[in-house]
Amino acid sequence: MKSFHRARVETYAFVGPMLPLDPKALVSLLDGAIDEVLIDRMNYTNKVKAIYRRAGLESYLEEDYFHYVGLELKDCFEKKGIPVSMCY
Repeated sequence: MKSFHRARVETYAFVGPMLPLDPKALVSLLDGAIDEVLIDRMNYTNKVKAIYRRAGLESYLEEDYFHYVGLELKDCFEKKGIPVSMCY
């Protein structure tokens, strides 16, 4: 993506589903590689919810997780001058 971005090909990142992640690490990884970001939440099916529960990841299913991490991602990307759209 960085090669495309340097060649002035418009590049975009889609962040979704919102799996457990480190917002600052993701922003650092994509810095200099994208022009815009779309952040979307996952519409979790019962099967996916069961997998998360078995793995002890229930907190990542909460609406608060999407809002907290989504807003942190948005803030970090925008500080780098990268526009962000969020879908709820």
